[in-house]
Amino acid sequence: MERDAPPRRLPIWFIGLLAGFGLLTLLGGLVMDVARVDRARATAVAWRTHSYEVIIAANALSAAVQGAETGQRGFLLTGDPAFRVPYDRGRAAVAGELRTLQSRLSRDADQAVRYSEIARLTTARMERLDHSMNLVGQGRSDLALLSLRSGEGRRAMESFQAKVSELAASEARLLAQRAAQADARARDARAGLIGAAAVGLMLNLVAAILGLSFYRSRIAAAREEGSRGAYEKLYPARTSLSAVPVQLPIRSADPL
Repeated sequence: MERDAPPRRLPIWFIGLLAGFGLLTLLGGLVMDVARVDRARATAVAWRTHSYEVIIAANALSAAVQGAETGQRGFLLTGDPAFRVPYDRGRAAVAGELRTLQSRLSRDADQAVRYSEIARLTTARMERLDHSMNLVGQGRSDLALLSLRSGEGRRAMESFQAKVSELAASEARLLAQRAAQADARARDARAGLIGAAAVGLMLNLVAAILGLSFYRSRIAAAREEGSRGAYEKLYPARTSLSAVPVQLPIRSADPL
């Protein structure tokens, strides 16, 4: 009786290739997703730093204009030259603070529009302050005080401060949005890492199962070969019946 041919099994090299591919998938996903997380973190830190710099620059500009106005009011009301010190200090700082704020907002179109309005209000406000101080220098303090009491300077300053506050609030909202986007990218990267790990582990598990099945089949085949060899030793195979020795009893001839 002929034995059935053993089923074809996957070669061991294919199982090793599958396991190696699973390991590469796991390691590659790990490296790529860690890099994505690092980029998201670096981007979030950069935008956070940028937003803080914008807010600091806006506050510095506001402080410079406020200092100049305080000195101007004190000088007009008292005539004390000591009040020119904060005016001169604030006046000298305004141009530099405007340039700093402009450089911080150059990457954001919406904020650049707000900067243009702030720069316009700043220039207008400083021109009015300079005009009042020039009137005092010309001995026309009465006109300078009349302009001060009209409230136009106060209203101009309120408009300036409102625009600065709007810019700072807008930058704070942008910071929150960018932080949320960075968190979302970090979550996506972590999800990708989990997915790559799952695929890699699944491929390695399949490779392990196939490898175990391969070695079990080898062991079973070895056992079968061993059993077959022992059987053939006990019962050698016969090619035909003619090869089987037949011994018939020989009867002696009957005596006559």
